[in-house]
Amino acid sequence: GVAVVKALSGPNGAYHIEQFINAEGDIIFLEIAARPAGGLVARMYESNSNVNIFTLDLAVKLNRDIVFNKKSNHYALQALVPYGLDLLKKLNELSFSSHVSFKWIVNTDVSIKKTSGSVVDVAAKLLLESDKYENIHQDFLALKNI
Repeated sequence: GVAVVKALSGPNGAYHIEQFINAEGDIIFLEIAARPAGGLVARMYESNSNVNIFTLDLAVKLNRDIVFNKKSNHYALQALVPYGLDLLKKLNELSFSSHVSFKWIVNTDVSIKKTSGSVVDVAAKLLLESDKYENIHQDFLALKNI
């Protein structure tokens, strides 16, 4: 991913890469953008590091001095929950070690029996936060295995 950004000779500042590996082992690039990542990513990084990546990106682009606060001893993880009734039932059965904030995208008018067809076709967004890395890691493994 970094080699691709270097080859494109992008400007100074934040960038993000969205990619995945398919069943054949090929790396598929979804997006490379010269901007901070969206969604809950900015909130997750701010929780982890006390740095707002949008403010940081602007400071870099304006050639301003960058002052970093003391690193946080706080950890965060974000997850997108695709549609799927079985998945949502399993998610509701989980007991998280971290503090979890759910942002439900679906409402009672939307059938969650269909399945997701896109990365933006999600039923909910989760932000997990904890002062203990072990809690975040345990919750990650639980989410990974549903």
